Amino acid sequence: MVTTIAVTQAITTLREAHERFNLSRATDEPFCAEWRDTLPQLTAVEVAELDHLRDRYLYYLEDGEISEGTANIIMVSPLLDTLGLCDPPYRIRGEQWMRLALETDTEEGPTVLEGRIDALTLQDNLWLVVLVCQGT
Repeated sequence: MVTTIAVTQAITTLREAHERFNLSRATDEPFCAEWRDTLPQLTAVEVAELDHLRDRYLYYLEDGEISEGTANIIMVSPLLDTLGLCDPPYRIRGEQWMRLALETDTEEGPTVLEGRIDALTLQDNLWLVVLVCQGT
């Protein structure tokens, strides 16, 4: 039997998301090198802005958890803007319904997470997705 759970019930913190999806922070240069092969070199200003956003995130993370509203203010909006993903040819779509079937099963059987995508940026085959943890 398939179990369907709201994302907010299955994953309530960033730490739980890391554990559930086996995520870990990567800081080494070769990480996802294939993404950078055809991309233009970042300018010094862009590198400084991204470093600033990383440092800001780590500062807020010191307090433990970061709420959705705080994450949107300190990270998501500035990052989308810095990357130029709010302007043509990209389009922002907010509050999009999503359904994610997990490969790992629980004791009750396969699990499907349902919830809303807070921000979705689209341009042909490029999708940038920010998942939100709120009641569904």
